Amino acid sequence: VVESPVRPLRSLVRSCFIFLLFLSTVILIILFAIPASSFQPDWWDNLSLYTYYHRWTIPIHPHGPSPTTVPAPPPTTVPLTTVPAPPPTTVPPTTVPAPPSTTVPPTTVPAPPSTTIRPPPTNQYHFGHPRNFHFIMDEPDKCKTQTPFLVLMVPVAPGNLAARDAIRRTWGTETLVQGKKVQTLFMLGLPGGSGAQELQEKVNQESQVHHDLLQSNFLDSYLNLTIKTMVIMDWLATHCTNSTYAMKIDSDMFLNVENLITMLLRADVPKVNYLTGMLMWDRPVIRNPNSKWYVPVEMLADNRYPTYTLGMGYVFSNDLPERIVEISKDIKLFNIEDAYIGACMKKLGLSPRNSPDPWQWKAYLGNYNRCEFSKVITYILSRSSQIVDYWTDLKKTPALMQSGTALSGRLYRRPCILFILVAVAVSLTYTTFTLNWWNDPQRPLVNNHTGKSPDDDQVNTRVLANWNGVQWEDPGRYHVAYPRGYKFVMDEPEKCRTGSQAPFLVLMVPVAPGNLASRDAIRRTWGNETLVQGKKVQMLFMLGLPGGSGAQELQEKVNQESRAHHDLLQSDFMDTYHNLTIKTMVILEWLVSRCPEASYAMKIDSDVFLNVQNLVSMLVNPDTPKQNYMTGLVWWHSPVLRNPNEKFFLPYEVIAESEYPPYPLGFGYVMSMDLPKKILGVSPQIKPIYIEDAYLGMCLKRLGISPTDPPSQSLFAVNPLNSYELCKLSTVVAVMTTRVSQLLKYWQEYTRPGPPC
Repeated sequence: VVESPVRPLRSLVRSCFIFLLFLSTVILIILFAIPASSFQPDWWDNLSLYTYYHRWTIPIHPHGPSPTTVPAPPPTTVPLTTVPAPPPTTVPPTTVPAPPSTTVPPTTVPAPPSTTIRPPPTNQYHFGHPRNFHFIMDEPDKCKTQTPFLVLMVPVAPGNLAARDAIRRTWGTETLVQGKKVQTLFMLGLPGGSGAQELQEKVNQESQVHHDLLQSNFLDSYLNLTIKTMVIMDWLATHCTNSTYAMKIDSDMFLNVENLITMLLRADVPKVNYLTGMLMWDRPVIRNPNSKWYVPVEMLADNRYPTYTLGMGYVFSNDLPERIVEISKDIKLFNIEDAYIGACMKKLGLSPRNSPDPWQWKAYLGNYNRCEFSKVITYILSRSSQIVDYWTDLKKTPALMQSGTALSGRLYRRPCILFILVAVAVSLTYTTFTLNWWNDPQRPLVNNHTGKSPDDDQVNTRVLANWNGVQWEDPGRYHVAYPRGYKFVMDEPEKCRTGSQAPFLVLMVPVAPGNLASRDAIRRTWGNETLVQGKKVQMLFMLGLPGGSGAQELQEKVNQESRAHHDLLQSDFMDTYHNLTIKTMVILEWLVSRCPEASYAMKIDSDVFLNVQNLVSMLVNPDTPKQNYMTGLVWWHSPVLRNPNEKFFLPYEVIAESEYPPYPLGFGYVMSMDLPKKILGVSPQIKPIYIEDAYLGMCLKRLGISPTDPPSQSLFAVNPLNSYELCKLSTVVAVMTTRVSQLLKYWQEYTRPGPPC
């Protein structure tokens, strides 16, 4: 019996649990003691750092890619003509960076002359194409005796016997899952360096024992991972054409085959043209020569990689290998293997897709959690022994787990009872207080949409007037209170009528009332661009009503700011993060009623750097449509999250489809001025959800319109630029920032005299 990894931490876990219980109880009591009227969480929503984090909590969500961590830029290395060789037992180059202790340093191992890669024999294929190589070790009948449903292909270094044996003892033993045959094979290149001949002999002996090794005659090195992956594709295309799916998975991965098969058997998972895993969008090609992942322009001219799946593990329908091998003849090889597969997909006119539950594709392990491992598909581990330990623990029978259960009971029983008693006491006290307050005839009437009583301030009087005599249904947790006949309490109705010409472009910036710092930063930077290439540009801020303690004082400051700058619009809805959809729809209402003669409008967040020059250049291009046009960083096939623990979870009763319609990410999107009226016209047919950009996508779908990708994906960047990338500010349209000082720094760099780079 393998002891659970949690057992040695018994005393530490006990102490931590009791401490957290005590801390939680204190916090609960403090929060209960604070009057409801003075507790207001909006300040947290308004923090730029929180907003930035919020966009990244779901990579595939409208506000960002992944619910775990932000993966690093795709690793890029030196050209393939050099032949250093660390064993490819680490995380693929584009995966999330590992702690130093979990990776193998990329030391260079010189190859002996006998294993040096020779030039291609013909001019038919470029260097590195899989058909320039041949198998010196093969298992040609593995897919002929019985057609597998799923083939697991594991690229591994010749010397990494420990990883192969660990997989053979764990998930590699899963050969029949839910009635579906699963085949696992290892892909090797030639060993290099001193001792290569002896190592090759050991590999030959291993093959005679296990009959699960494939070996091709390229040098097995970290830089040749793209060659290894393409050889895998070629083997699948020539030896295993009848299987349904295949997976390329690294040797340091934990794989839950049961969950993978469950996903692939879903009715909504395609059988053709399908590639999924942990998706990467709009990743930059690193041009810094000092970077480990530097890629020169000669190898790859594009500055952004196409959408791709991280190389740690991705699944694809088995019609793709043959097509990828064939199309790769036209794509110059570069050594970022997962990004190269993305380039092949783009050339085929295809794109990787999010899996039904993207959270099942995990990056690096924090602490082992048996419950979590039972739900995921992949996890990156740091050593082979972890695969065995975690697999054994996960596969324990109830009898073997009995001692662990007893331990858990002894460890948590008394603290849990204490916690339950405290929670019950607090709940009863709070319920009693609430009932007494509700039944008090002297209590003030409170507006459900603002959280304030009628006599709080003069602004709220107009709010109450909006609802007087009208009964609206409660929108609930997942919807928002729109439409509700909102009125502007602060307006600039003549902004689009003054001057000799209507604005060509209107920039609408939704911002919280208390975020004066962002408004002032924009006024000092791109918001000051009023005439660009002879085109008039108008910038305005959109606010809702402040809430919580100090709302009246904050509103007075907003009134003074409006008198000074005359660029604020304010409507009578409560300004909260949940009400972003309301704010966006009110922006559209203002554009339709106040600015119908403009050509284009842009909704842009207050934490975004905007290059107005490039934006106008894009819009005046003759190829840019004048109608039915919306662009930005367009999200395709973004899944509706069904995990109740996710921040952006939506149940089936709210939206039945498994994917959102295409939509541009909310940090900044441009539209032709015919669209606001059309969207408002169709919106009553679609109950609004609180995810504002996805809701716009739903409205566009109802209109039969699809957002358009920008001329270049690199024009809209969701990742802030590194210090060595600031020259790119002259080439983008919009880039997110994390703080006001960063926005000011970007503008200072962008406007610096001299060439941009």
